[in-house]
Amino acid sequence: MSNMVSPGSGPRRGRRQPTSQLMGRWRITEMELWELDDLDLLGPAQIALERSEGVIRWSALGERCKAARGVRGIREMSVLTGIPQYRLRAIESGHVSEIHPALTQRYFRYLGIEGCVAQWCHGQS
Repeated sequence: MSNMVSPGSGPRRGRRQPTSQLMGRWRITEMELWELDDLDLLGPAQIALERSEGVIRWSALGERCKAARGVRGIREMSVLTGIPQYRLRAIESGHVSEIHPALTQRYFRYLGIEGCVAQWCHGQS
């Protein structure tokens, strides 16, 4: 990640302003071992740095969820899965502090992406 552009659209409504110029959402535009098309395979490659969570978000999994649910919205998925909308949004956006493991597993299973998730987990270890 040698080259990055400026942070994304700025602070979201209801969220505290980042306290450092490095905090926020950044677009990944270059990596030594990957072409940009590969980085953006499931959506724009990003890294999010937030003081409150201190984690790199799992944007690839979130984008995989969005692709798997297709045109169905969060509200419809909430009704179909019995998972609250805010939990689904947390899963897709990587808000780790709001993710409930059992609900996340249920969502992945409903979407039929458990194999992709297992590969992603294997790659993280």
